[in-house]
Amino acid sequence: MDIEFIEHHEPAAPSYRQIFIVPERDVNGHIIGSIAFGRDITAIREAELKLKHFIENLPGMAYTFQVSGGQARFPYVSPGIEELYGLQPRDVMDDMMPIHMLAPPEDRLRIEAAVAESGRTMTPFRIESRVCRPGLPVRWLDVRSVPDKQADGSVVWHGIMLDITERKQVEAALRASEERMRLFFESTLVGMAITSPQKGWLQVNDKICQMLGYSREELTQLTWAQMTFPQDLATDLTLFERMLGGEIDNYALEKRFVRKDGGIVFTDLVVGCARQADRSVDYVLAMLEDITERKRAEQARQAYEHSLECMDSVNIAILAATNPEQMMRNVLGVVLTFFDCDRAFLLYPCDPTAPEWRVPMERTRSEYPGQLASGMGAVPMDEDVAGILRTLLDAKGVVKFGPGAERAIPSNLVTQYGVRSLLSMALSPKLDKPWQFGIQQCDHSRSWTRDEEELFEKIGWRLSDALTSLLMYRNLQAREQEFRTLAENLPDSLIRYDSQGRRTYVNPALKRMFATTAEQLIGKTLQETNPTSMQMPQSYQCALAHTLATGERSEFEIQLPSSDGSIRTGLCIIAAERAPDRQIIGAISIGHDITERKRNEAELERYRNHLEQLVEERTQALSSAKEAAETATRAKSHFLAAASHDLRQPLQAIGLFNQALSMTKLDEEQRRISRNISKSVKSLGELLNGLLDLSRLDAGIIQPHPEAIQARRLLRMMGAEFDALAQEKDLHLDLFCPRQGLVLFSDGSLLLTVLRNLISNAVKYTESGGVLVGIRKRENRALIQVWDTGIGIAPGQIDSIFEEYFQVANPQRDRAKGVGLGLTIVKRLSQLLGIGLSVRSQEGQGSVFELSVPLNMSSDPQVPVRATSMPQKTVVGTRLAGLRLVVVEDDATAAEALKLSLEMAGAQVTLFRSAEEALACPQTMAVDHYISDYRLPGINGLALLEALQASSGVPIKAVVLTGNTSPDQLTLMQSSRWQVLFKPIDLSTLLSAMGL
Repeated sequence: MDIEFIEHHEPAAPSYRQIFIVPERDVNGHIIGSIAFGRDITAIREAELKLKHFIENLPGMAYTFQVSGGQARFPYVSPGIEELYGLQPRDVMDDMMPIHMLAPPEDRLRIEAAVAESGRTMTPFRIESRVCRPGLPVRWLDVRSVPDKQADGSVVWHGIMLDITERKQVEAALRASEERMRLFFESTLVGMAITSPQKGWLQVNDKICQMLGYSREELTQLTWAQMTFPQDLATDLTLFERMLGGEIDNYALEKRFVRKDGGIVFTDLVVGCARQADRSVDYVLAMLEDITERKRAEQARQAYEHSLECMDSVNIAILAATNPEQMMRNVLGVVLTFFDCDRAFLLYPCDPTAPEWRVPMERTRSEYPGQLASGMGAVPMDEDVAGILRTLLDAKGVVKFGPGAERAIPSNLVTQYGVRSLLSMALSPKLDKPWQFGIQQCDHSRSWTRDEEELFEKIGWRLSDALTSLLMYRNLQAREQEFRTLAENLPDSLIRYDSQGRRTYVNPALKRMFATTAEQLIGKTLQETNPTSMQMPQSYQCALAHTLATGERSEFEIQLPSSDGSIRTGLCIIAAERAPDRQIIGAISIGHDITERKRNEAELERYRNHLEQLVEERTQALSSAKEAAETATRAKSHFLAAASHDLRQPLQAIGLFNQALSMTKLDEEQRRISRNISKSVKSLGELLNGLLDLSRLDAGIIQPHPEAIQARRLLRMMGAEFDALAQEKDLHLDLFCPRQGLVLFSDGSLLLTVLRNLISNAVKYTESGGVLVGIRKRENRALIQVWDTGIGIAPGQIDSIFEEYFQVANPQRDRAKGVGLGLTIVKRLSQLLGIGLSVRSQEGQGSVFELSVPLNMSSDPQVPVRATSMPQKTVVGTRLAGLRLVVVEDDATAAEALKLSLEMAGAQVTLFRSAEEALACPQTMAVDHYISDYRLPGINGLALLEALQASSGVPIKAVVLTGNTSPDQLTLMQSSRWQVLFKPIDLSTLLSAMGL
């Protein structure tokens, strides 16, 4: 047995003793005595008391937990169970469910799993669990247990449950605080950053990156000092060093940062620090608010207020001025003050083409005098100044010059006037040339701000308007003075009325005319006039009232007595005066004395009537003479036409017979005779063709049809036509046209006729040397010249060469040189075509004829010249082989000559003497071509062809021949659908007309 007792030792603490008594036995097992052992257990009992005190005061409870027979229970629970669960130890000694059910289901599952795992592995477990007592706040427990395996194999857990509710609340609060801090740090409202004491960026939010334009990675390679606007760095560094030294824990200031793209960001900066135990700075926390827009708004407001103040001062300076010089001086003084510059000036004219320039006005600081102060006056324009003026006019706005600006300052302005920065613009007042308005900085290079540029431009516009107003006022004063000078010296009377009809001005001429004074007239109406001589008739009063009411101009004649008592006639004009808004503000009346003119008109009327009588008598005489002349002209034309017809018939026969003869085998002498016959026939034919052209011109049936004509092709045609003729006379024919070519605008056929006559004359009258035909451009016309080295023309004969039948140096009337009609036709055709014609000549040296022809103004010069027939040089004997032709000709000789020539050319010819005979023959229809004389017995040639065409299912091919060149006949032939040839013709011309 053991016995425990306490020994009390006053005043010392008691001690604890324990005695063990063991029975002593003999060999037989009988008790023969006892043995006692004693020990001091004071230390043990004190330790137990302390443990009990600790457990009883533990913020939780201690427990022993056991699972036996499927039943869980707490063999031992400290008194803390009541505080945690509101239970007594006895409530759970046999059953743990009262405790277990106060835990949430999810916590119970975790506890059961932890106990099972601990029992299986015999390892301690620790878990946090909640206690949910009805009506009370949830409590958190830190459950810790150590397994202890018993001898019987069961497991007992010894452990404690600590109340950690306050810790969990602190942790939750800390987490919430940290979350709030994280949300605040990551918010986009302000920039947040953590930096090192060495100014490096440690951590930044997105707002910082957005504000500064850098990525997080880029910022970690920089310091905030490197990104601070230079002017703001010193202040920030001073405050930062004070914070590092412990003088202050935080600071705030407005500060600018330089963005990655070079832009400036204005910020409100708040800086604080976290310190270590030794008070050294661990890290720095910075908060940045972007206030750029606010600062810009403030700057804009300040600039606007500054602009308003400046513009008010400018307006006051303008309104206070009475002349342009004072206005310019006042305004430039305001500009010099508000822009704090060294020089403000106006230059005139802002014209780079002007020979010189001057500075009418400038305002400067005393240490920087300008051009006006030098007394130089007008300065010759040089390229540097002209370049600036040209730039200003092209820009139509403000232009900056100098370092960092878009344009450099010319070196002479730098050296002569010390200009380092220039801001300038062109002013364009109405009624005057442009001016240059500018300000200059000389003491340093200045970067003009956008606000300064805008303000400067506003001042420039206002200054331009002011110059316009003052110039208009000055011009108005000048015009009023001009009006007054004119009115005072005008011989006519002049009265000015206001809108109520009261006189506001009368000129001296009116006062002299009516012997009155201005005091008697000014300010009074017509009805209020005192001098009886100034009583205007009713017609004048009505006209004035009408003009003042409607604004319409009135013009009329009146009669008034003059100061000498005579009646004078006056021409009155009353016109309305209007304001700029077109309102009628008065009228001006001008009176012109026309008494003498009226007398002269009456005298002239008498003379006119007498002259008209004389003219009528002379006109009747001239009309009779004209009619007689026209009758004679018509008689001449008919005579020439009849004579021409009678001559053309045998001449054609001779020509065709001779042409047929030339196709036979002739000896040389016979060919010479045949050629002479051809020349004679040709000469007579030219005479008749000239008469034909004159008849056409007399009949008025030649009408020009202008078209585009390629000059180069025109010359080629002339060369082809006259080259052989020139070679026969051993002459050279030269043609000239510009390489780029020219396109004329005229009637191609008639222009060719004119050129043929001129070139033909040149060749005829030139025995040695040659002929040059050239075309050159002269403004909007072409100059065509025909030069020759011929006999020339005597000065006294120049005016006669264009007369009919006149020939130069041809007294023997050599018909090889024509009959004198070519130049007459040239002149009349030139007049018809609107072509200028002139001639220059030197006798014995040669002549030049010049034509001035319009050029084609069309945008497309590639227009072909109208084809014009050219004479054929040769006739191939077999050109008509196999063709069937019908010839209708009543003249036997002419018919036989035509038939013979065509047959020798290979044609099968059927000849008829009349239209009736041809129509009666069935073979007439089955032919290839018809050749008919116009004048036939009975039906004429045109009527015959119309009848044949009506009987044919296809268009017939035909040519009409005629020798009648009367005007009536020419008009009739002009309307024919078939080609008409005038006799005499040769075989080549006929075949060409037939298209062969």
